[in-house]
Amino acid sequence: MTQEMGESLIYSWLRHVKGCQIVQTNWTASPTWDMRYFMEAQDLYSRFLKDTSTEDLVEDECKISFKQSLYQTEIDVIGLNKTSLSHNGKIYAAEVAFHSDGLHYNKNGKNNSTGKVISKLIKNAVAVYAIWGNIEAEVLFVTPVISHEFNQSIQSYITFLNQLASNYGLKYNFRFVAGDDFKLRIIDPVYIMSQGVNDSSEMFLRAQKLLDISGVLSVKNNLKNPDSFEEFGAIGEIANKALRACLSNLNITQKIITGLKPLMNSSKLAPIVNIVPQGLSNRYYKTPIMAKNGEFYLCNHWFVNKKTDLINYIISLL
Repeated sequence: MTQEMGESLIYSWLRHVKGCQIVQTNWTASPTWDMRYFMEAQDLYSRFLKDTSTEDLVEDECKISFKQSLYQTEIDVIGLNKTSLSHNGKIYAAEVAFHSDGLHYNKNGKNNSTGKVISKLIKNAVAVYAIWGNIEAEVLFVTPVISHEFNQSIQSYITFLNQLASNYGLKYNFRFVAGDDFKLRIIDPVYIMSQGVNDSSEMFLRAQKLLDISGVLSVKNNLKNPDSFEEFGAIGEIANKALRACLSNLNITQKIITGLKPLMNSSKLAPIVNIVPQGLSNRYYKTPIMAKNGEFYLCNHWFVNKKTDLINYIISLL
């Protein structure tokens, strides 16, 4: 159940924070698919094997074929963000491990957590490559609890993996999200976006809302760090995602509109309107917000240097 909740959390994170239109848990490649990039993926796997000397990969190489390893690779949660027909899209491939006392992948009586994490990241990256090729991709390992020792060891190896990816010409970025970053990068952004999501089919969001309503656990009370908004991106994305989510749960009043005005980089545009002025919809105003008191449109022109002010304003709305 803990693992399912973890996967549900990342499922919601990919959908609502990262904007993935398609998300699947427990993903594996189908043997019926055309592996267009199979040979390139096999070569990539061999290069990682040679350059990292990861013990788990070496064992797999000896025991099973690359093709067998590929079909046995299961990615806990995978998502695709594709913004237009001309956009190739971006893949997110996430491994989730929920161990209450930290990572404990033991091998021969010793903790092999670093090797296991790196091995899993490489296998997931190669599985993605076999299907989509050198598409833009983020390959993550996510866990809430980690000792300082292993966190440093794994983060150091992640830097090395990203350097290898750069050397190979890959558009892939490897990440390890754990400890304090787990709250700031995963939990907090999901909580913020949940303000505008009423879909009760997502297990983590349903549990979070229940705990929030009952007062047992309130993420809001601890949400004071601007770093909680970094996963959204630049100020425009923070406004279009986080601010939009918060406003959809409110009555949009003149006080709210006035409070946002100093953050705008145009004195002629209103931050929020319920009727878009003729000729301005495509360039200045986004998809409507379905607030409690009607339909409103949010402007997309914000002062870049007002990012912290906007974040503080959003926190005040929560």
